[in-house]
Amino acid sequence: MDVVIETEDGNSMILEIWYFEKIIEIKKGFEKYHNIPVETQILMLDGKVLEDDLDTEHYFILHHTRIKLLAQRPSKDPLSNFAMEDVAEA
Repeated sequence: MDVVIETEDGNSMILEIWYFEKIIEIKKGFEKYHNIPVETQILMLDGKVLEDDLDTEHYFILHHTRIKLLAQRPSKDPLSNFAMEDVAEA
């Protein structure tokens, strides 16, 4: 089945998925075709965040369901991924 992925900037894309597919697999498919890393993706349906380990049946995702994609932007600060204790020890 096809679902519509809507991005924050208003663009829409079609992604083909399987019935009963886990949300994590949808994210992997989107990463494969659109180069947005899985760990930065947040998928939402009707204002609810979709959990990676649940499937399309759980969320009643059907053909042409519209899913919102929020992608966290990587920080430009190279030290932002380190805890302050790690920086202090360096």
